[in-house]
Amino acid sequence: MDVEKTKLHAYEMFNKISKSYDFLNALLSLGFDKYWRKSPLKWLEKDQAIYYLDVASGTGDQLLSVLDKMPNIQKAFAIDPAIKMLEIAEKKIELKNYKNKVECIQAKADQLPFENEYFDFSTMTFGLRNLSNMKDGIKELYRVTKQAGQVHIIEFGKPHGFMKPLFNLYLKFFLPFIGKLFSKHQYAYTYLHESIQQFESNDEVTRLLFEGGFQSVFRESLFFGIINHFVAIK
Repeated sequence: MDVEKTKLHAYEMFNKISKSYDFLNALLSLGFDKYWRKSPLKWLEKDQAIYYLDVASGTGDQLLSVLDKMPNIQKAFAIDPAIKMLEIAEKKIELKNYKNKVECIQAKADQLPFENEYFDFSTMTFGLRNLSNMKDGIKELYRVTKQAGQVHIIEFGKPHGFMKPLFNLYLKFFLPFIGKLFSKHQYAYTYLHESIQQFESNDEVTRLLFEGGFQSVFRESLFFGIINHFVAIK
């Protein structure tokens, strides 16, 4: 599989698996994904009236995990190039009665339709490795973030020690099998495996965030290093 070529049209793949995406996320993460999504909350002032951006929002779970704990958010935007995923996000947003403060926009991370220094903080969960141009995506996040604002990136990592061979077996065999069984699109979950394997190291992601202009970058290792939470401050 040509991972870089697939990234150029990844939104088409996500549109195809949109109906089974949430179920498979919960199944394949053993339900831990809902806890990983809460990681940014401990860095944020929960009573602050702020503008919030969720990039690569997908079906909206990261956005909702923040909104549920931060009722004073004035305005939030969900951005994703996969329209079918956003349609599911919009239904969830309406059920939660957040429609008056959230806008969903079909757009790419490296072409954000916002003015400079517009957001107090942003999140991108399991989206960074799917960008065909990671540098441009990071530069855009920097551009739309206010001074002293925060960008939170949650992404897969590469565990060490006893978890490394177990995780590799899980990615190579179990994940594509379950993905095909429930979504009928094995290709998408084979891509997930290969995109994780080819993703940049923690040090490289940190370097790219500094190169993108951020003044401070922190990394939190979650679940034996399988998940990383990067915090970049402008």
